[in-house]
Amino acid sequence: MLTTRLLHDDEIAEIYRTYMVKDFEVGELKPLTLILELKKEKLYFCYGLFDEGELRGYAFFIGRKEEGFVLLDYYAVCASQRSMGYGSKFLELLTGELIDFNGIIAEVEDPEKARDENDKKRRLRRVAFYERNGFITTSLYCSLFRHCYNIMFLNRGNGDYSDAQIHRSLDRIYHTLFNDKIYSENVSLISLEDV
Repeated sequence: MLTTRLLHDDEIAEIYRTYMVKDFEVGELKPLTLILELKKEKLYFCYGLFDEGELRGYAFFIGRKEEGFVLLDYYAVCASQRSMGYGSKFLELLTGELIDFNGIIAEVEDPEKARDENDKKRRLRRVAFYERNGFITTSLYCSLFRHCYNIMFLNRGNGDYSDAQIHRSLDRIYHTLFNDKIYSENVSLISLEDV
């Protein structure tokens, strides 16, 4: 039976060292110490997906409950378990867990900035996955440490949320993660409607 639950610090460290270093590029990974520090401050939430007690995937989020939105910071199904439907089932379970948030924000690599055709296909598959699971592409675009992302959003609440509201919330999340100097040098969050 599939279950999801919050992870303990030692489980987070194990997942980081075993899976995340392989699933994400070095430039995309935050230091483990920062993740654990933000978790301690109740700003970071780490979930695992388990099938009969075996880890199948993980999802790390950052956000303040009072903001209403949470950023899906890292999301992956364990490599040996991919293409088995775990990704969609995990998202469905997570939406039930994140009852304090009205929406989930996701940074999805821009297919137009792919390195080659294989990378572009991988990025397009990722966009299609989020779309199949209810996310919509916003007008927001982010350059984060020279990685380019389209911003997608899953509405969990009862209201209509504008891209401007999502922009403000995501901007505050980035300011939680980075001091002013790092932010100004490495983060650019824009609305493509304003370009």
